[in-house]
Amino acid sequence: MLKLLGAIKKAVEENKTDPISLAYLTGRIAVFEGKPQLYGTQFDWDENGEMNANEFDDIAKVNQRRKAVGFNTLEEQTEIMKERVKKQTIQG
Repeated sequence: MLKLLGAIKKAVEENKTDPISLAYLTGRIAVFEGKPQLYGTQFDWDENGEMNANEFDDIAKVNQRRKAVGFNTLEEQTEIMKERVKKQTIQG
């Protein structure tokens, strides 16, 4: 993944790929490295058994970054993820 990071950053700078791809990759790498996410793209079950974003830095900054690449707010995405899990649990 780290090898891809530089290539994707360059592609974003050259407008050859969507910055959302970079946001997801940086989030995945941060989670693997035990660091806070910049965009809040990675979710998992928390200690209370609820689906939430993995660790992230300041929520206002996360939401600014999310908006800049075309995402909804982290609060909105968290609700979407919780609903998705709820539906899968009911159907499953």
